[in-house]
Amino acid sequence: VNAFRISKILDIVSILGLLWLGVWMNLEIIYFVSCLVATSLLAYKYVLIKPNDLSKMSMTFMRINAFVSTTILLGTLTSVII
Repeated sequence: VNAFRISKILDIVSILGLLWLGVWMNLEIIYFVSCLVATSLLAYKYVLIKPNDLSKMSMTFMRINAFVSTTILLGTLTSVII
């Protein structure tokens, strides 16, 4: 349960860091849309996994985190290119 809470906190910190980076670098709106999509994916991860049922944890964390990183990558590339 403690690791679950730490994971949530780190996901929140990472999204806040990504948002701050977008503001600092003056990126386009598409970057912030990709941050919103990534936030939604991270929230969905915690809907799928409960602290008392970790049976789907490894598959869900790996798959969702891959979608999150791909979403941020595409949002950043699109924002920088535009």
